[in-house]
Amino acid sequence: MLQYKMCSKFFTICFNVVITIFSLFWFHNLQAQLLDKNKTYSYKDSLRGSLNPNRSGYDVKSYDISIKIRPEDSLISGNVTMEYLVLDSFSTMQIDLNDNFYILGVHTMGRHLRYIKDTNCILVEVAPELKGLVNYITVVYEGKLPIAKRPPWDGGFIITTDSNNIIWAAVACEGLGASSWWPCKDHLSDEPESVTMHISVPKGLQAVSNGKLLSIENLKGFDRFNWQVRNPINTYNVTVNIGDYVNFKEFYASKVNIYDTLMLDFWVLRNNLDKAKKQFQQVIPMLDCFESKFGPYPFYSDGYKLVETPYLGMEHQSAIAYGNKYLKGYSGNTQMTHGYEFDYIIVHE
Repeated sequence: MLQYKMCSKFFTICFNVVITIFSLFWFHNLQAQLLDKNKTYSYKDSLRGSLNPNRSGYDVKSYDISIKIRPEDSLISGNVTMEYLVLDSFSTMQIDLNDNFYILGVHTMGRHLRYIKDTNCILVEVAPELKGLVNYITVVYEGKLPIAKRPPWDGGFIITTDSNNIIWAAVACEGLGASSWWPCKDHLSDEPESVTMHISVPKGLQAVSNGKLLSIENLKGFDRFNWQVRNPINTYNVTVNIGDYVNFKEFYASKVNIYDTLMLDFWVLRNNLDKAKKQFQQVIPMLDCFESKFGPYPFYSDGYKLVETPYLGMEHQSAIAYGNKYLKGYSGNTQMTHGYEFDYIIVHE
């Protein structure tokens, strides 16, 4: 009975909050349109926002991302290999990447390709390809990480230290776009079917990303954490979290799909382990509620993960960013959730 009441309360509150946010968003947009009739878009906006012939000719199947991050210097370097299906013949391919990065090379199957940098994208010369062909292209790059001014709403990397003065970093780029830190086809219409992440970070730190942890490799001065997502995922949902994390797990037995058991994976700062074990007990009744209302959790093969972050939260698929400081309600807006007996970020994200 108690679980039923919690489920009903979760659902009612979430529904009311969604309606409120939608109404505010609609009013804000209407007001903006009335007040700003002369809004114009730049060439850069059009390149990023439109499906021009240099983008519409291919469909991304997967990404293999191999990067080294030095958060103390705000530096990233590495390469990204994109597997793609040719939809229509084309000779120029647009790959998006912010113009603050240096391109060290673009190649396919060992052959170097010519390219030009055009604002926040790379235009690569490729041989005209036949419809139905699957091919690969790799971009090698390096540069400074974009730093968020007001995360998660104004996106980028958040680089700070925890209570033990150990580096703690994460990224949130829903509005800014994934190409703010790695080369990709940065358009909401194109979700890869899988993403593999190889993230090297200085020894003593852990790197947590989406999906399942495949392995950890010891390198000179660094450790490489290999993660893989096996479900379609939007590029802005691909994430990396770096810190002095400890990990604990639980398992959730679905009442909707009796053949599925979901791994619950929690990555929290070392000093917050006891608080997290208590606070995250809310996850199982939340999943019970949502599965009863909306059906099975859609990413069983990738697991469910909460990762403590230095910003409030973000719905990073299978690696949800949690930054509500183990409080009830919503620390970002206490008026909206005053009196709630549960953690709003766990339920919302």
